Amino acid sequence: MQQFISDQNLLQVQDKVLLGISGGVDSIVLLHLLLAGGYQIGLAHVNYGLRGEESDEDQSFCEALAREFNLPIFVRKVELTNSSRSIQMAAREARYQFFYELCAQEHFSKIILAHHLDDQAETLLMELLRGREEEIFRGIPVQHLAVIRPLAFATKSEIKSYAEQHSIKFREDSSNQEEYYLRNEIRLNILPRLTKIHPHPEKQLVDRKEVYNRQYILLSNLLEPIKKICWKEEKGNITILTHYPEVSALNYATALSIWLEKSGEPVHLRKEIIALISSQKGKQVTGKTKLWMRENDSIIGVPLIRPILSEGYYIPIQDRITGHEIIDSWEISWDHPEIFEDKDISSVWIDEDKIIGNFIFRYWKPGDNMKPLGLAGRKKISDILTDTKVSTSQRKNQFVLADQEGICYLQNYRISSRVRITRKTKNIVRIRFKFLK
Repeated sequence: MQQFISDQNLLQVQDKVLLGISGGVDSIVLLHLLLAGGYQIGLAHVNYGLRGEESDEDQSFCEALAREFNLPIFVRKVELTNSSRSIQMAAREARYQFFYELCAQEHFSKIILAHHLDDQAETLLMELLRGREEEIFRGIPVQHLAVIRPLAFATKSEIKSYAEQHSIKFREDSSNQEEYYLRNEIRLNILPRLTKIHPHPEKQLVDRKEVYNRQYILLSNLLEPIKKICWKEEKGNITILTHYPEVSALNYATALSIWLEKSGEPVHLRKEIIALISSQKGKQVTGKTKLWMRENDSIIGVPLIRPILSEGYYIPIQDRITGHEIIDSWEISWDHPEIFEDKDISSVWIDEDKIIGNFIFRYWKPGDNMKPLGLAGRKKISDILTDTKVSTSQRKNQFVLADQEGICYLQNYRISSRVRITRKTKNIVRIRFKFLK
């Protein structure tokens, strides 16, 4: 590790460093390596309380280590249950805020985290599956601002072997074995299977990522002069030429994909927008923030004005981001928890991967039907409202969530069995509604 630190110019011996410590094997091995390097170390531990007594035992273990090595330790207990964002995102923000506060208060010059090569490979695969090219190529940086990751060169197996060879004690996080986390699914099932193809898939993946990252940056820079000609932005509107004579159609489509990604369009919509190149005049695609329209020799993107509620509002829940909309008299928010909380009956919980096409919020209309969870067969929305004794005056204001395949949810009453959460669910979306007037 000392050679890696030197090669990457991560630390100087005189640096006063803050090590984020969980009690797991990665951060504990890193602690021992830093102690061997003679660095001036402080420890920081965040107790989220998500695993009850087990979380408190992690904290006690870290505090005991601090006493053993006569190191200062800073502990913060964080309550995450009231967060409107995913637990993972809220935990990350709370953790980094705590670390940076400590740097300012205690004059630490560096924040050290124990991410390793397997973390890089897992992140790469996660972003690849989600279609976020820039995130794939960026990965987890070895150094960013005050944060450094001196174990970025090491695999998980190498870290565990070091712990065994030196009889280093550490804590096991039971949630790391729960497969409904996407990262855990990759860690526990996908990467081990890849070892049958390549003995060190994590190293191969990260090596390829570095190569593709350099190519991506080079391509983006080379495309910049073309973008100045083909992509015009003015007062929120975007005009894109449908072709550029000096670039082949395939390469131009690649350029458009890169530019559209930078403008915030998710992968499933970028394909539809690019398809406008060969479409007839007047063809439209509703993007994340813009309405894209095919004109004579260009594609025009104008700020998205939501259509009237009876026609439906597009809700971009499939972009793996936390979102918020005000629609008519409703405030709608959504996030992507890793865990299904079945006691939270105030929210709508949906298997994101089962949503087909655009996700729409609208009022119900005659002819709407669905396959309600817990009931056999399909049923008309009008019959469900009759069965649940919704008054005639209230019926017209009942909204539904729908996708390309039909109704996913009826306000306050039923979710479709087609999009329910199951043991096989990998990606969850939680949607909340608040009536404003």
